[in-house]
Amino acid sequence: MGNNEPREDIYQDPLTPFGPLDTVVSLSTWPLALAQMGAWLPLFTLLDRFFIPGKDIDRLARVACRLGTLSVGIRVQVQGQERFAPGQAYVIAFNHVSLLDTPVLVQAVPVYCRTFQEMGHRKIPVYGSFVRLMGQLPVQQGNRQLNEASYAGALEMLRAGKSFGVFPEGHRTRDGRLGRFYPGGFRLAIEAGVPVIPAVTRGLRNLCPAKEWRMRPGRVEDSLGEPVRTDGLTQDDTDDLANQVRGEMNLL
Repeated sequence: MGNNEPREDIYQDPLTPFGPLDTVVSLSTWPLALAQMGAWLPLFTLLDRFFIPGKDIDRLARVACRLGTLSVGIRVQVQGQERFAPGQAYVIAFNHVSLLDTPVLVQAVPVYCRTFQEMGHRKIPVYGSFVRLMGQLPVQQGNRQLNEASYAGALEMLRAGKSFGVFPEGHRTRDGRLGRFYPGGFRLAIEAGVPVIPAVTRGLRNLCPAKEWRMRPGRVEDSLGEPVRTDGLTQDDTDDLANQVRGEMNLL
Protein backbone atom coordinates (compact mmCIF):
# COMPACT_ATOMS: atom_id res chain seq x y z
CA MET A 1 0.00 0.00 0.00
CA GLY A 2 1.26 3.47 -0.84
CA ASN A 3 2.02 6.26 1.59
CA ASN A 4 -0.22 9.26 0.98
CA GLU A 5 1.91 11.88 2.74
CA PRO A 6 2.85 15.42 1.70
CA ARG A 7 5.90 15.51 -0.56
CA GLU A 8 7.80 17.92 -2.78
CA ASP A 9 5.69 18.52 -5.86
CA ILE A 10 6.23 19.77 -9.38
CA TYR A 11 2.88 21.55 -9.40
CA GLN A 12 2.96 25.21 -8.42
CA ASP A 13 0.50 28.01 -9.09
CA PRO A 14 2.40 31.29 -8.49
CA LEU A 15 0.87 34.40 -6.99
CA THR A 16 1.59 38.05 -7.78
CA PRO A 17 1.10 40.29 -4.71
CA PHE A 18 -2.04 42.44 -4.76
CA GLY A 19 -1.66 46.21 -4.93
CA PRO A 20 -3.89 49.29 -4.52
CA LEU A 21 -5.17 49.04 -8.10
CA ASP A 22 -6.35 45.48 -7.43
CA THR A 23 -8.36 46.79 -4.48
CA VAL A 24 -10.06 49.38 -6.68
CA VAL A 25 -10.82 46.81 -9.38
CA SER A 26 -12.21 44.35 -6.82
CA LEU A 27 -14.52 46.95 -5.30
CA SER A 28 -16.13 47.36 -8.72
CA THR A 29 -16.13 43.74 -9.92
CA TRP A 30 -17.51 41.99 -6.83
CA PRO A 31 -20.83 43.89 -6.91
CA LEU A 32 -21.13 43.05 -10.61
CA ALA A 33 -20.46 39.35 -9.97
CA LEU A 34 -22.95 39.16 -7.10
CA ALA A 35 -25.61 41.05 -9.05
CA GLN A 36 -25.28 38.69 -11.99
CA MET A 37 -25.50 35.63 -9.74
CA GLY A 38 -28.58 37.07 -8.09
CA ALA A 39 -30.17 37.75 -11.48
CA TRP A 40 -29.90 34.08 -12.44
CA LEU A 41 -31.42 32.81 -9.19
CA PRO A 42 -35.12 33.54 -9.99
CA LEU A 43 -34.87 31.70 -13.33
CA PHE A 44 -33.20 28.66 -11.75
CA THR A 45 -35.78 28.67 -8.95
CA LEU A 46 -38.67 28.88 -11.43
CA LEU A 47 -37.31 26.04 -13.55
CA ASP A 48 -36.67 23.92 -10.48
CA ARG A 49 -40.15 24.46 -9.08
CA PHE A 50 -42.24 24.05 -12.21
CA PHE A 51 -40.25 22.52 -15.05
CA ILE A 52 -36.85 20.89 -14.46
CA PRO A 53 -35.31 19.93 -11.09
CA GLY A 54 -32.38 22.20 -10.32
CA LYS A 55 -30.07 19.21 -10.03
CA ASP A 56 -30.61 18.57 -13.77
CA ILE A 57 -30.10 22.10 -15.12
CA ASP A 58 -26.49 21.55 -16.07
CA ARG A 59 -26.26 23.22 -19.46
CA LEU A 60 -27.82 26.43 -18.20
CA ALA A 61 -25.49 26.37 -15.19
CA ARG A 62 -22.48 26.15 -17.50
CA VAL A 63 -23.73 29.14 -19.49
CA ALA A 64 -24.36 31.14 -16.31
CA CYS A 65 -20.90 30.39 -14.92
CA ARG A 66 -19.16 31.27 -18.18
CA LEU A 67 -21.00 34.59 -18.44
CA GLY A 68 -20.30 35.25 -14.77
CA THR A 69 -16.54 34.83 -15.03
CA LEU A 70 -16.40 36.77 -18.29
CA SER A 71 -18.29 39.65 -16.69
CA VAL A 72 -15.43 40.15 -14.21
CA GLY A 73 -12.71 39.69 -16.82
CA ILE A 74 -11.79 36.07 -16.12
CA ARG A 75 -11.37 33.99 -19.27
CA VAL A 76 -11.41 30.21 -18.87
CA GLN A 77 -9.70 27.94 -21.38
CA VAL A 78 -10.31 24.20 -21.13
CA GLN A 79 -8.26 21.31 -22.45
CA GLY A 80 -9.20 17.64 -22.35
CA GLN A 81 -13.01 17.65 -22.49
CA GLU A 82 -12.76 14.82 -25.02
CA ARG A 83 -11.54 12.55 -22.19
CA PHE A 84 -15.16 12.00 -21.15
CA ALA A 85 -16.64 8.95 -22.87
CA PRO A 86 -20.43 9.05 -23.43
CA GLY A 87 -22.33 7.14 -20.76
CA GLN A 88 -19.29 6.66 -18.51
CA ALA A 89 -19.30 7.98 -14.95
CA TYR A 90 -16.11 9.38 -13.42
CA VAL A 91 -14.76 10.67 -10.15
CA ILE A 92 -13.05 13.96 -11.05
CA ALA A 93 -10.22 15.03 -8.73
CA PHE A 94 -9.82 18.82 -8.69
CA ASN A 95 -7.09 20.89 -7.12
CA HIS A 96 -8.46 23.51 -4.71
CA VAL A 97 -7.13 27.04 -5.16
CA SER A 98 -9.86 29.67 -4.86
CA LEU A 99 -13.38 30.53 -3.78
CA LEU A 100 -14.01 30.90 -7.52
CA ASP A 101 -13.27 27.21 -8.14
CA THR A 102 -16.95 26.33 -8.53
CA PRO A 103 -17.91 28.75 -11.37
CA VAL A 104 -14.68 27.90 -13.18
CA LEU A 105 -15.06 24.13 -12.87
CA VAL A 106 -18.77 24.02 -13.68
CA GLN A 107 -18.05 25.43 -17.14
CA ALA A 108 -15.01 23.17 -17.63
CA VAL A 109 -16.67 19.80 -17.00
CA PRO A 110 -18.90 18.83 -19.95
CA VAL A 111 -21.03 16.24 -18.10
CA TYR A 112 -23.41 16.01 -15.17
CA CYS A 113 -21.23 16.41 -12.08
CA ARG A 114 -21.90 17.14 -8.42
CA THR A 115 -19.57 17.65 -5.47
CA PHE A 116 -19.50 17.63 -1.69
CA GLN A 117 -20.10 21.09 -0.24
CA GLU A 118 -19.55 22.21 3.33
CA MET A 119 -22.87 22.51 5.14
CA GLY A 120 -22.07 26.13 5.98
CA HIS A 121 -22.05 27.03 2.28
CA ARG A 122 -25.82 26.66 2.26
CA LYS A 123 -26.08 29.69 4.52
CA ILE A 124 -24.20 32.00 2.12
CA PRO A 125 -26.68 34.44 0.52
CA VAL A 126 -27.52 33.62 -3.11
CA TYR A 127 -24.66 31.07 -3.47
CA GLY A 128 -26.25 28.84 -0.83
CA SER A 129 -29.49 28.80 -2.80
CA PHE A 130 -27.65 27.50 -5.86
CA VAL A 131 -25.94 24.83 -3.74
CA ARG A 132 -29.33 23.53 -2.64
CA LEU A 133 -30.97 23.87 -6.07
CA MET A 134 -28.22 22.02 -7.89
CA GLY A 135 -28.32 19.07 -5.51
CA GLN A 136 -24.79 19.36 -4.10
CA LEU A 137 -24.21 16.94 -1.22
CA PRO A 138 -23.56 18.49 2.21
CA VAL A 139 -20.68 17.48 4.47
CA GLN A 140 -19.66 18.81 7.86
CA GLN A 141 -16.59 18.19 9.96
CA GLY A 142 -17.44 15.94 12.90
CA ASN A 143 -20.93 15.05 11.59
CA ARG A 144 -20.44 11.37 10.82
CA GLN A 145 -24.10 10.65 10.10
CA LEU A 146 -24.38 13.46 7.54
CA ASN A 147 -21.06 12.61 5.91
CA GLU A 148 -21.92 8.92 5.57
CA ALA A 149 -25.29 9.78 4.05
CA SER A 150 -23.66 12.10 1.50
CA TYR A 151 -21.01 9.49 0.68
CA ALA A 152 -23.81 7.01 0.02
CA GLY A 153 -25.54 9.60 -2.16
CA ALA A 154 -22.38 10.13 -4.21
CA LEU A 155 -21.96 6.37 -4.63
CA GLU A 156 -25.55 6.12 -5.84
CA MET A 157 -24.94 8.89 -8.40
CA LEU A 158 -21.86 7.15 -9.76
CA ARG A 159 -23.61 3.80 -10.03
CA ALA A 160 -26.42 5.57 -11.90
CA GLY A 161 -23.90 6.81 -14.50
CA LYS A 162 -23.43 10.35 -13.17
CA SER A 163 -20.00 11.81 -12.44
CA PHE A 164 -18.89 13.21 -9.11
CA GLY A 165 -16.19 15.77 -8.32
CA VAL A 166 -13.93 15.82 -5.26
CA PHE A 167 -11.31 18.18 -3.86
CA PRO A 168 -8.92 15.66 -2.29
CA GLU A 169 -6.85 18.37 -0.56
CA GLY A 170 -9.90 19.33 1.50
CA HIS A 171 -8.98 23.04 1.55
CA ARG A 172 -7.57 25.71 -0.72
CA THR A 173 -3.81 25.70 -1.26
CA ARG A 174 -1.85 28.34 0.63
CA ASP A 175 1.40 28.11 -1.36
CA GLY A 176 0.30 27.04 -4.83
CA ARG A 177 1.33 23.41 -4.37
CA LEU A 178 -0.87 20.37 -3.97
CA GLY A 179 -1.55 19.61 -0.32
CA ARG A 180 -2.07 16.30 1.41
CA PHE A 181 -4.72 14.16 -0.29
CA TYR A 182 -7.56 12.71 1.76
CA PRO A 183 -8.64 9.20 0.70
CA GLY A 184 -12.45 9.53 0.58
CA GLY A 185 -12.80 10.38 -3.11
CA PHE A 186 -10.51 7.54 -4.14
CA ARG A 187 -12.35 5.03 -1.96
CA LEU A 188 -15.50 6.25 -3.68
CA ALA A 189 -14.05 5.61 -7.15
CA ILE A 190 -12.85 2.11 -6.23
CA GLU A 191 -16.17 1.17 -4.61
CA ALA A 192 -18.14 2.46 -7.61
CA GLY A 193 -15.67 0.89 -10.06
CA VAL A 194 -15.27 4.10 -12.09
CA PRO A 195 -12.14 5.84 -13.45
CA VAL A 196 -10.66 8.98 -11.89
CA ILE A 197 -9.99 12.01 -14.08
CA PRO A 198 -7.23 14.31 -12.76
CA ALA A 199 -8.20 17.97 -13.22
CA VAL A 200 -5.96 20.96 -12.61
CA THR A 201 -6.79 24.66 -12.64
CA ARG A 202 -3.81 26.93 -13.26
CA GLY A 203 -3.78 30.71 -12.95
CA LEU A 204 -6.86 31.09 -10.77
CA ARG A 205 -4.84 31.42 -7.58
CA ASN A 206 -3.20 34.52 -9.03
CA LEU A 207 -6.63 36.03 -9.65
CA CYS A 208 -8.33 35.17 -6.35
CA PRO A 209 -6.24 33.15 -3.86
CA ALA A 210 -7.13 31.66 -0.48
CA LYS A 211 -7.58 34.13 2.38
CA GLU A 212 -7.90 37.05 -0.04
CA TRP A 213 -11.15 38.86 -0.86
CA ARG A 214 -9.73 40.78 -3.81
CA MET A 215 -9.81 39.42 -7.35
CA ARG A 216 -8.28 40.58 -10.60
CA PRO A 217 -9.09 39.84 -14.25
CA GLY A 218 -6.97 37.37 -16.19
CA ARG A 219 -6.80 33.98 -17.86
CA VAL A 220 -7.40 30.58 -16.27
CA GLU A 221 -6.43 27.24 -17.77
CA ASP A 222 -8.29 24.05 -16.86
CA SER A 223 -6.61 20.78 -17.88
CA LEU A 224 -8.49 17.47 -17.74
CA GLY A 225 -6.14 14.49 -17.78
CA GLU A 226 -6.36 10.91 -18.99
CA PRO A 227 -8.69 8.74 -16.88
CA VAL A 228 -6.96 6.58 -14.28
CA ARG A 229 -8.72 3.23 -14.21
CA THR A 230 -9.74 1.43 -11.02
CA ASP A 231 -10.42 -2.02 -12.49
CA GLY A 232 -9.39 -4.74 -10.07
CA LEU A 233 -8.50 -2.34 -7.25
CA THR A 234 -9.62 -2.88 -3.66
CA GLN A 235 -9.88 -0.48 -0.74
CA ASP A 236 -6.32 -1.52 0.19
CA ASP A 237 -5.19 0.24 -2.99
CA THR A 238 -6.70 3.60 -2.04
CA ASP A 239 -3.40 5.32 -1.19
CA ASP A 240 -1.72 3.99 -4.31
CA LEU A 241 -4.57 5.34 -6.45
CA ALA A 242 -4.39 8.72 -4.67
CA ASN A 243 -0.66 8.95 -5.29
CA GLN A 244 -1.05 7.98 -8.95
CA VAL A 245 -3.70 10.65 -9.51
CA ARG A 246 -1.64 13.19 -7.61
CA GLY A 247 1.34 12.44 -9.81
CA GLU A 248 -0.78 12.99 -12.92
CA MET A 249 -2.08 16.29 -11.53
CA ASN A 250 1.46 17.50 -10.90
CA LEU A 251 2.22 16.99 -14.59
CA LEU A 252 -0.89 18.64 -16.05
